[in-house]
Amino acid sequence: MAKNRRWEQVAVVSSILLLLGYISAQVFHFSTLRLVVTEQGLWRIVATGEASRWLAFSVLGLSVLPIFVFVPALIKVRRRRLLLWERELTGTDLLYYFALYQAFTGATYILYEFVDGSFFQADTPGGLIESLLMQIIMLVCGLILFAGRMDELGFVRPTRMFSMIGAVVGFYLASLFLLDRLVTIPIAQGLHVDLYSWREEQISGGVTEAKSLGMMMGLLEITLIGMFVPIAEEMMFRGVLQTAITNRLGAAAGIIGSSLLFGIFHVDPVFFPSLFIMGIILGWLRHHYQSIWASILFHSLNNSVTVLIYFLKK
Repeated sequence: MAKNRRWEQVAVVSSILLLLGYISAQVFHFSTLRLVVTEQGLWRIVATGEASRWLAFSVLGLSVLPIFVFVPALIKVRRRRLLLWERELTGTDLLYYFALYQAFTGATYILYEFVDGSFFQADTPGGLIESLLMQIIMLVCGLILFAGRMDELGFVRPTRMFSMIGAVVGFYLASLFLLDRLVTIPIAQGLHVDLYSWREEQISGGVTEAKSLGMMMGLLEITLIGMFVPIAEEMMFRGVLQTAITNRLGAAAGIIGSSLLFGIFHVDPVFFPSLFIMGIILGWLRHHYQSIWASILFHSLNNSVTVLIYFLKK
């Protein structure tokens, strides 16, 4: 019993270190953004890819070194508790999920040192995998930790299917026509910030590049961003994060907390207000209909239409 308890303590401590690695990685991404002044005198946020070396080393250290302790400890804990695993998501489940996510991310840092850079060129299968790597890790971590418990993440059939579809379409149309007009643009104008988004530019460029390789690649890009990405991101934010916070602090805290992290995760300060409100909508849909498929449907509709517009424009 004492030995099992020690393994649990080791798993928790190493998880905290990996969580710090996840937080450091978010800080690192934001530190690569710079403010420049446009000809119109507005602030524009651009991604330079440049960050302090000490911050890069801290991300690397906190994302790689704890792996060698966390993984065996998690295997021991999971093996012992497999038949007695709690049915309700706990704070420990949440900690393990983000730790495992960062452990996989740390493993990719190691992988990059041994794989030829040409493997990840934009017009190759490796490049496609790299562009979806975060979402692939999100999904894999959920499947590893919550196999047999996916219903706890909300992967259940909605009880009011037609009502859910109507709500999704209604919220989407409202966000499409009102969100930028009432939120994004007024805030940007008030802060004298240019509406240029490096993230949107990256997505648009990826769609253009996929289309240049042929219609099938273009359609594959639309399918992956429109379907795979929403499932993976909703598993992390509305499935694991929102459920765990809701179980501990209530629905409002779960929706707001997951929406904040959802906005921060995208590393797009210009569109953070709209991403946060989008997260509120996604969180409400998941909670109200007690099914993550409601938020996945909204997320998928939003992504698919956006990518399709980019596809038709170019």
